[in-house]
Amino acid sequence: LGEASNALCQSMALRHDKLWEDLLRVVGKLLGGESPIHRRAALELLAALIRSMGGRLHGHYPEIGKTLGACIRDTDPGVCIAALSVVGIAASSWCCGQEDQQNWHGAADATLEV
Repeated sequence: LGEASNALCQSMALRHDKLWEDLLRVVGKLLGGESPIHRRAALELLAALIRSMGGRLHGHYPEIGKTLGACIRDTDPGVCIAALSVVGIAASSWCCGQEDQQNWHGAADATLEV
């Protein structure tokens, strides 16, 4: 399902030159939800989206660094591992400027703690 959503998101970006923002809103909502399974699935989908779309997602989720910091500190090991994966994938394409460093500070601290 994650790969299908990723493919659909890429198709929309190529065909209509815009992102499927509703998908990103759902991912954000799931990341803050109560279910560890949903949080992990949202992180895995986010990793796939970042792998394929990179920095194009940057402006649509500026607070991702703070969110990932919380996910890295999650009590569920699967969520923690998935969040660390997203940090590794996203850091190279989403840490572009000085303002990004401030947003990613929490994720960097959490990564070092782990």
